Amino acid sequence: MKKLPLLICLALLLLVNGTLAFASGTPDAGKAAQPVQVSWLIDVSAASPREYWDLAEETFEKEHPEIDLVLQEFAGPRIQQHVLLLYQTGQLTDILSGATELRNIKGALLEIPKEVKALIRDDIVQVYSREGDHMYELPLSSYMWCNVWYNKTMFDKYGLTVPTTWAQFENICKVLKANGIPPLVTGGPTTQWVTGIVVTQPLLGGMLYNLKGDYSFATRMKSGELKWNGPEVSKVVNWWRSLIDAGYYHEGSYSFTIEQMRDTYLEEKAVMMVDGSWAAKLIQDRAKFEVGWFAMPNEKTRNTTIMGAAAMAFNGATKHPKELTKYMKFMVSDNEIYRRQLLQRSAASVTKVPVIVDVGKIANLQYENSRKWGLVNLVSLEGLTGEKQMPAGFLTTIEKAMQNIVVGASVASELDRVEKEFRELVAKQP
Repeated sequence: MKKLPLLICLALLLLVNGTLAFASGTPDAGKAAQPVQVSWLIDVSAASPREYWDLAEETFEKEHPEIDLVLQEFAGPRIQQHVLLLYQTGQLTDILSGATELRNIKGALLEIPKEVKALIRDDIVQVYSREGDHMYELPLSSYMWCNVWYNKTMFDKYGLTVPTTWAQFENICKVLKANGIPPLVTGGPTTQWVTGIVVTQPLLGGMLYNLKGDYSFATRMKSGELKWNGPEVSKVVNWWRSLIDAGYYHEGSYSFTIEQMRDTYLEEKAVMMVDGSWAAKLIQDRAKFEVGWFAMPNEKTRNTTIMGAAAMAFNGATKHPKELTKYMKFMVSDNEIYRRQLLQRSAASVTKVPVIVDVGKIANLQYENSRKWGLVNLVSLEGLTGEKQMPAGFLTTIEKAMQNIVVGASVASELDRVEKEFRELVAKQP
């Protein structure tokens, strides 16, 4: 072998030493790659406490150490408005809940990848799809929305039976009040409970659906064929107002928190409470009386109930779509986190491969009665998608009107305002 010239050897030696010196002086030299930070807005509630989200974060990061979830907590009645504000100010997190107000904003939400969508039941995908077969929210579980939990022991005492018409429901309230017992309890007007959920979902949603037995009411409402101050809606809102005027709600209801509402029912200070399946575990743990459940009746029938779905959405402008896909798959996998979510909400899985958990006797009462009575499981007004989707801002408009009605405003004048503002919102809808 020929020897390399001395000058070449010296040059190579200097080059190697220089490279090593440069590498040793680089701050990140020899360090592992830093995990990608993904921001996550969590909606903290009794059904999804902070401890649950912390466990989800810890479990996910153990499986995916290359990703660092950064949690931002929201605890309040209307996360939808908070999410809209975050979007408008350029502070929207990568992962979020309560995306209702962003559905009509092109590019605001990330499309759910096909590989993730393939894990979800076809009927659920159909509900959440828009613009053809595109899906922009990831449903996690399916559960009963607000209907009536009642004290069956008290019903039996006064010879009352489950109502199937609005007149029968009113009569139950009349009998209980005549015996000095508050028939109903609810949460206050500063929350969506007494207003949005109670009125617009089981009552108004059921009535609108029953006009033709389908969701065509949504497009008819948007076209102006149906009006928010028309006779159909006015009738339902006046039904609800009649409960207030007759004094059927427990004194102080309109200032109660949700926790106070549930305490009042469980302490047998009121006989009926409108709440969702997420309250079933609490009721089962605390009720010292026999519990019953029925769907809020309409004028002549009891044929509908509202089904909801806990869902997440993802920032359309995210810089981390691959990381979010991993997160999506994790959240709908048969793992401890998914099972806990089902148990906390007394919910059913939405995955093609069912995840079965024992949600308890009280929660099962809803599902058993729903099947026994042949109830139609309706999508909530805010859950409608595609051409039937209500315009952004709709919920805020109607809830404000209902809150005003609670404290004495005219039903007619408030619905006139809703109709006017709704037309303005429709005009802005893409």
